[in-house]
Amino acid sequence: MRIPARPRGRRRRRAVADLLRTAGTGSEGPADTARVDEALNQLRTLLEAERLAEALELILRDAHGGFAQAADLVVPALESVRPGSALCDGAADTLRRAGGAFPGDPGVIVTLLLNRVDLSPGEALYLPAGNLHAYLHGVAVEIMASSDNVLRGGLTAKPVDVDELLAVTTPAVLPLPWCTPEPVSERWHRYAPPCEEFRLDRLELDDGDTATWAPQDGPAVVLCLRGEVLLRSEASEIAVGAGESVFLTAGERAVLTSEGQSEVFVASPGAVPSSAL
Repeated sequence: MRIPARPRGRRRRRAVADLLRTAGTGSEGPADTARVDEALNQLRTLLEAERLAEALELILRDAHGGFAQAADLVVPALESVRPGSALCDGAADTLRRAGGAFPGDPGVIVTLLLNRVDLSPGEALYLPAGNLHAYLHGVAVEIMASSDNVLRGGLTAKPVDVDELLAVTTPAVLPLPWCTPEPVSERWHRYAPPCEEFRLDRLELDDGDTATWAPQDGPAVVLCLRGEVLLRSEASEIAVGAGESVFLTAGERAVLTSEGQSEVFVASPGAVPSSAL
């Protein structure tokens, strides 16, 4: 189920700030807890002033270690959030999942600044460069342009280059970037985001259905997500099962024949199929 889009912008930032105020005043304990309170209060001040870039930097640098422990205070505070508020209903679940997998990671608190989106089968998002994102659970097909500047932003045991990350991240409130598929035929849909680097085609085939992939200017990758298809090309004939993929060279023609019900994705640079089902 998709979580409905909640109001964003100033209203959501105020809701996060109120949450941080509740978390920052709802604890008693030793000096390390005081550091958590101080960190949350500093973050609240920046959010209320709409200084998003500074808020992100404050969390990622975590100079005094307060944000590494902050999820322990923020999750209980979320229990007081009323349904339908400007905070997404899944915020507590997001924090629990992220904090459970990566305890002590300041990136857990960064998730409060992000939109929570649940994708149903067939739904997609297009994330332009400079957009922080994280996968919480489930299986998805991801395609991205070639880049020499993919950066980690947290929720990882590997090093995070905070300076470079801050230099390339876009600290702006954005609408949910849905990528709506275009129908090629009843069972063939194309995801064509506003970029030249790639397209993604999704084919849902019944037993015996065939689909033809015409020669393209660039290569393509055929991924079978469910079921099995028989792929015939000039070079070979191969059965492709669930979780398996095949690389098609530029200019290579292929015919896919489904054996039972199957679901296939084809990634290509601006490829256009010559025929539909």
